[in-house]
Amino acid sequence: MVVSYASKIYTKDRLFFLKLLFRWTGSVWEMLWVDYIFFVTAYVILAVIYHQALANHEHRMITFEAVVRWLSKIRTSVPLSFMLGFFVSTVFSRWWSTCMAIPWLSSMSFYTQALVESTHPVKSDIARKIRITILRYSNLSWILMMATISQQIKDRFGFNQPLKAKKSRPFRRHDSCCDSRDRNDSTDGNKNSKKPEFELTWRERLDLINLDEKVRKHFGRLVTAEEVETFARSAELSQSTDLTYSPEYWLPLAWATRLIKRSRMLGLIAEERELLFLVEMINKFRGDLGTVWSYTEFNVPLVYTQVAVAAVYLFLFSTLLSTQLIRPEMVRQVTMAPAAESINETQSSVIDTVLGVELLAYFPILGSLEFIFYLGEV
Repeated sequence: MVVSYASKIYTKDRLFFLKLLFRWTGSVWEMLWVDYIFFVTAYVILAVIYHQALANHEHRMITFEAVVRWLSKIRTSVPLSFMLGFFVSTVFSRWWSTCMAIPWLSSMSFYTQALVESTHPVKSDIARKIRITILRYSNLSWILMMATISQQIKDRFGFNQPLKAKKSRPFRRHDSCCDSRDRNDSTDGNKNSKKPEFELTWRERLDLINLDEKVRKHFGRLVTAEEVETFARSAELSQSTDLTYSPEYWLPLAWATRLIKRSRMLGLIAEERELLFLVEMINKFRGDLGTVWSYTEFNVPLVYTQVAVAAVYLFLFSTLLSTQLIRPEMVRQVTMAPAAESINETQSSVIDTVLGVELLAYFPILGSLEFIFYLGEV
């Protein structure tokens, strides 16, 4: 989940990095706390088994220590940092490209306001209606596209509300629209394909868009009855049902292009290059929507995702054992006690060191850092 946090964290404040690190919403802590509890629990269980259950079984304890040493040597042989760097770079570049491809409706408003105009009173009113219609088509196209990929847009217009009637009537296709080759390709070639079903029929979805408060305030309605029938004819040609048909997002933009051409014929667009500029702008708008759809439809190859996830989880699994504090390591930690002037101070220092080592033996400090850094990137 991407959240906005820059406005709430000021770099001029002292210790601002603490606010950044311990912010909860959208943070790595919120994402990993359940997994981290399982990780620490598994580490503690293994530590208890080694230090308590195997204390009277010397042979098994030696075997456990040998496994720990072996894993600590080989677990860094896999270039996990390089692999994750490639994977994270790919995912982030796709996410950023998707954000940059989302078109802004304000640009369409600026250019149509500047180029579609007339000084004649009658034509001025026609130009105003054409501008509103072009923006209406642009908004409709944007909503139709985003509703197919964004859960927030579906919730915004109520597309996920319970369906009253599940039955749908299949459309009949006109055989005269396509030749026999097209009909064979659309039927025989897709026998095993299954179209996704929506919770609401496409007509109900369009009605919900028209019933939106802001739509009624600014446009009255985004889809007229004549335009609904145009979508119905498109559904017939695609052999879809009321629940499987999704209105094409590019169709309103085709209507807008035709409306721009009509504006030129009526003299509402002064020059031919202005006509071409508006058509190119609509084409870019459609291309940006298509880019967003492509990034959603075509994911990162599953092989890359599987390799990255499997490598991280196998590494963390080996970390559970390789970071265990075994007997030779504990003895080494105890013998590193600082020098003291008297025997009492030396004994006290050794006792404190032993207690600290015992505490470290049951909590994965280094393993926790590796868990957060590596799993947080996946």
